[in-house]
Amino acid sequence: MSLTQSNYTQTPAALPNAMVIFGAGGDLTKRKLIPALLHLCDARLLPDSFAVLGLDRLELDDDSFRDLMGEHIRDHVGAAFDQAVWERLVERLHYMQIDMLEGTDYGRLRERLSEIDVQRGTEGNYLFYMAIPPSLFPRVTSRLGEAGLLRETENDWRRVRRREAVRAGPGIRGGTQPRAAPQYG
Repeated sequence: MSLTQSNYTQTPAALPNAMVIFGAGGDLTKRKLIPALLHLCDARLLPDSFAVLGLDRLELDDDSFRDLMGEHIRDHVGAAFDQAVWERLVERLHYMQIDMLEGTDYGRLRERLSEIDVQRGTEGNYLFYMAIPPSLFPRVTSRLGEAGLLRETENDWRRVRRREAVRAGPGIRGGTQPRAAPQYG
């Protein structure tokens, strides 16, 4: 059963935004994030004014990043794969090579997000997703703040989301669980 055949169709689509994935060339993005976005696209829960900007050290352009994600999506979605839905999502995927620890790259990131705002109508709303080792979170969020990318106005919003490992305990099976990161404004 696809998501469009479920009761998710009663949920309104998200607001315009760009999802910026730090560590986009990694396993989490290929196995979890892009398949999840494909399901949201299938359920029409992503607005037309939505984009993904993948960031990593890999030397890729937009088309190479799209190809890389396309190589893995069928394996992780299985029989639920729908080529028409993938085509709607893949046009929204963008990529930028970045050194996450280099401050000057964040100025280029700000410029690239401004371009995507114009192209996709994301209205300056950004969700920064950290698919990177937890040891890099403080440095990356500091760089985002220094570049003014965490500053909100009355017309836009910014969010930082991370995924971190949790220890197994009573009632918890091992693995990772998402935990909301503090909001910066």
